[in-house]
Amino acid sequence: MRALGSAFFGVVLAGCVGSGVGVPYPDPDEVGGAPTTFEEVQVNLFDARCAPACHSGGGASRGLSLERGRSISGLVDEPSNEVPGLLRVAPGRAADSYLIVKVAPTDPRRVGNRMPRSGPPYLSNAEIRGLRRWIDQGATDDWIDSGEDVVDDDDDDSGFDFVPYQDPLEPG
Repeated sequence: MRALGSAFFGVVLAGCVGSGVGVPYPDPDEVGGAPTTFEEVQVNLFDARCAPACHSGGGASRGLSLERGRSISGLVDEPSNEVPGLLRVAPGRAADSYLIVKVAPTDPRRVGNRMPRSGPPYLSNAEIRGLRRWIDQGATDDWIDSGEDVVDDDDDDSGFDFVPYQDPLEPG
């Protein structure tokens, strides 16, 4: 009977492994592409992921509204509430912007939870790269991606690298 139970457990486990059950996140590069204009940042990230959940209205989390028409003034050159030594967005310096610290997979400077906390799990590497490019190229509301990095993505002191998601159940 014990062998039958072990065999049954093995079949059930094999079925779950192939189905994706228990896999915490989809491939980040399939979640969303990198925004290339500020309008895409606003619509696809702030409007879709941040404002509806926490960052809108009078009770916006940490006093930060990311609603259309308010996001730039609440982010750019404003000190972070959690780490006052960092600006929420430091134009031209994504590595020194608390917005990037909050959405990055790992960063020792982050206080509290990684954002966004609700909805689809976190931002993809491409979405974070788009935010970094927007910040590195001036963090303006008329930004259009030039295709050129102002600051090399690998040459910052933020403490994290963009690493493609590797399913822990698949051989690497």
